Amino acid sequence: MNELQAREILGCTTTAGYKELKASYRRMIVMVHPDKAGQDSVSQERAKEASSRLNHAWEYLENREKQGLLGKAESESTTSYQSSRGRATYPHECDICGFAPATKISAPIITSFIYFLRRGKYELNACKACGLAMSRMALRETLIKGWWGFGLLFVPHAIYRYYENIRALGKIDMPSFRDPEVVTLSQYPFRVPPSPFKEPVPLIASAIALTIVGAILFGGGGSGSTTYSTPSKYFGEIGSCYEQVASAEGEKIQMVDCTDSAATLRSIAVTDGDYLCPTETLYTTVANLPDGTVKTACLESI
Repeated sequence: MNELQAREILGCTTTAGYKELKASYRRMIVMVHPDKAGQDSVSQERAKEASSRLNHAWEYLENREKQGLLGKAESESTTSYQSSRGRATYPHECDICGFAPATKISAPIITSFIYFLRRGKYELNACKACGLAMSRMALRETLIKGWWGFGLLFVPHAIYRYYENIRALGKIDMPSFRDPEVVTLSQYPFRVPPSPFKEPVPLIASAIALTIVGAILFGGGGSGSTTYSTPSKYFGEIGSCYEQVASAEGEKIQMVDCTDSAATLRSIAVTDGDYLCPTETLYTTVANLPDGTVKTACLESI
């Protein structure tokens, strides 16, 4: 193996830097891992073969980087060895398996949690089998991990790109021919996994995330607009203080300045109509005001 061949296995150009090569390796090793393949012996054997080939290519490139040789010309004997052993894929061939026909796809991957956001994508020429597999794996990861932060803004685009890939792949036939001379990651097309919209985990994760987001956006706003109302001259507003006053009709309260030593109660809620006060409430008082409205004040001891 030489550098050109290793780069072709990783699906990178001759000008790609070390970071780009490393990112490509990390994306592709996930795709060809045996855990992603079928459990039958043939699928497992093919996955192990592809993983071994990819690891070998990456180890070669990593060693050249450590030696300071990455991107530099190799010896004539190595170059002639490469030319006699294979070639890179053509645009009509799959970059993963080398089979034809193939078409261009772009499959975004979104991972987010609160303020953390990571965006990546698989972008390459793919046969129908590899294209469907990569598009579905990318969307599955996005539906599970993409909703939990700022990624929410990018998930709709990922879903749109998924359907665009499906439409493009639907126009080509299943892989049927492979040139033995082509150098690719795998010699076989990927096994096509189930659609993420037919799997329970992505759908449940999406439903939970959207429910939480909906509760934050609409639940909080709704309670704020219906629970608390404008202050009145009878109850003041949240934070107003009161003193208890004895009278012939019984004990009453009246508003005072909170700096007054006589203040013993403070309002923690002032709302229209019937309202169940919080558990820390010491007194609940309800009054029918002259304008016909009903006010409720929840008071705590200070």
